[in-house]
Amino acid sequence: MLRLQWWWLVGALGCRTPGAIVPAGAVETADSWSTEAAVALLRAGTEHPDPSIRAAAVANWIGSDHESSRELTAWVLADPSSYVQRRAARAAAGRPLTLTVHPSSDDLALAVLGALPNETEWTRAAIASVSDGVDPPDPFMLEYLVTTGDASLGSALMDGLAIADELVELPLAVAAVTVNADGAASSLASLLADADEATRIAAIEGLLDAIGSAARPWLERAAKRPGSDAALHARLGLVALGARPVATGIEALGSPDRDTRAWAARCVGMAGAERPLPREAIASLQRSLRDEAPRVQAAAVQALVVSAGVEYVPIASGRFGGEPNAVSAVLAGKWLELQSGGSDR
Repeated sequence: MLRLQWWWLVGALGCRTPGAIVPAGAVETADSWSTEAAVALLRAGTEHPDPSIRAAAVANWIGSDHESSRELTAWVLADPSSYVQRRAARAAAGRPLTLTVHPSSDDLALAVLGALPNETEWTRAAIASVSDGVDPPDPFMLEYLVTTGDASLGSALMDGLAIADELVELPLAVAAVTVNADGAASSLASLLADADEATRIAAIEGLLDAIGSAARPWLERAAKRPGSDAALHARLGLVALGARPVATGIEALGSPDRDTRAWAARCVGMAGAERPLPREAIASLQRSLRDEAPRVQAAAVQALVVSAGVEYVPIASGRFGGEPNAVSAVLAGKWLELQSGGSDR
């Protein structure tokens, strides 16, 4: 199922809010990574053959605002992967960091940076392609188009939705709801009326990522379906919004289902980004760092970073043995940010 990954792709691992601070000594903390260890790991990540790892490394390095990230500026928009370029562009947008443009630079990455010649015409063509509903919608592209505020996007999304293949209806519908297009809410409700559990769960995640607290009425309705996996997913989404107790998320961290555990970790982390988490929530997320599923481990790391701070992720740099992955990139970037004075973003 092709889905929008708004919150997670854009990188909601920004600096935690002032209120989301765990009392000193309440739970386990980690020793600070050295600057040398963090930079070495991120540098190794930028040289990895897997573009997803390169993307994680460049995005988190740029996002750290550490002066060492300037070594990326000359080459990152020439990376052979458009995904790497786009992640780098998203991280660099709005920062005092100029990325060098190359003939092979990805158009969408340049558009995100405001560096694309004839950007207006290019954006209009992209909106027209959405209206045609021919190609599967690129989540990066849809997210960019939503941020443009173009008045024609809503009708284009609805036109595309009317003729879209079943596999791509959901991301178009969620995007249409995001821009408050006429008829979008009823179209999404109709789409979900007879949908299977996987589609409902995807919709819950997409709505929460895309429209945040505005998704609450959708989540409340979904949470009332008895005996439904999607209902639990919706209740966890309400935990993220502060509309259900964090205890609901803590309990779900013990679910036998891997995807439920990962979603629970993410939602608990989102709740903690807005208000202090209780000690038991932080301790439960730390226990999830030992989960057998890498996806759950990654979600727990990201949740702890968002809700409590990287110092509450008790994983030393030596654990990775110089072999980077997405989790180590997040940790290295956040330690660099902390050591460079943090960020207001």
